[in-house]
Amino acid sequence: MAPSPLLIDIVSVGEQTGKIDISLCRAAERYDKELNKDLQRIMA
Repeated sequence: MAPSPLLIDIVSVGEQTGKIDISLCRAAERYDKELNKDLQRIMA
C-alpha cells in the first residue's frame, strides 16, 4: 500500500522543520480518527 500524498507532505514538513516526531504523531492521530469513523460507519 502506497502512502497518501498528505502523509508524504506531513513527513516532508516534519523533516524540514526538525519536528518529525510531532508531525508523525499528528499524522497517526488523524489516521486513527479516520479509521474509527470508517469502522463506526461499517458497523452501523
